[in-house]
Amino acid sequence: MKTRTEVAVLDYGCSINDRKSDLNEAKKQLAITAERLAAAKENLKKHLDEQKIIEAEATQNQVKMIESLDMDKKQHNEALELKQNEIRTEIDSYNWSLDQLVKEMTEFIKSEAKNMH
Repeated sequence: MKTRTEVAVLDYGCSINDRKSDLNEAKKQLAITAERLAAAKENLKKHLDEQKIIEAEATQNQVKMIESLDMDKKQHNEALELKQNEIRTEIDSYNWSLDQLVKEMTEFIKSEAKNMH
């Protein structure tokens, strides 16, 4: 039969073995957690890189849209100016025609007035 001291030593040895086992299990869990954390970090980095690419593309698209709108505005203004010049030219031709008509009518009235005397 074993003495109390022997039993206490055996219990203590078992307790140490249990603690070693718990420590080894904790180390394994820590390693698994570290792997998961590294994978999550890599995944986050990947998503951030993708987000940066998407934002850069969105910015480029906005710049292209603004440039396109500026070009459309420039073309519209040029077309508007051309049309305004055409209208001014036409109005000027009407004014010349009216001036010419008034001059001709004045001469006609003068000649008719002379013919009446």
